[in-house]
Amino acid sequence: PDNSMVAPLKKAYGIAFVMSSKPKEVLLEIDPNIISLALFGSYVDGSFDEKSDIDFLAVTQTKKGSFVPAIDQLEDRLQKEVSISVFKLSEWRAMAKKGDAFYKRVIESHILLHGSGLK
Repeated sequence: PDNSMVAPLKKAYGIAFVMSSKPKEVLLEIDPNIISLALFGSYVDGSFDEKSDIDFLAVTQTKKGSFVPAIDQLEDRLQKEVSISVFKLSEWRAMAKKGDAFYKRVIESHILLHGSGLK
């Protein structure tokens, strides 16, 4: 069977599924000053399965704990585990400078939902 169409369709479905929960609006309601907000991980590259969580990244001054109500709301809407990685701009830039593996992984495969680019 020809699987060449499956990967892009799965990828498109994964992104559309996540976007249906309005993540940008939900997260910006908590922190309107997010510098960059991105979706990354398996829902961007299409490698997700039913056990995969949904990964967001925020570059902001706001503490990770502040996002708990928003994450709960997104988990409720999507019926999936949702996680958010939060970095201050200075931390994110330092990771970029030293070629951090996590930084590279996000840069290689992400969708910018809000704000300035991650590079």
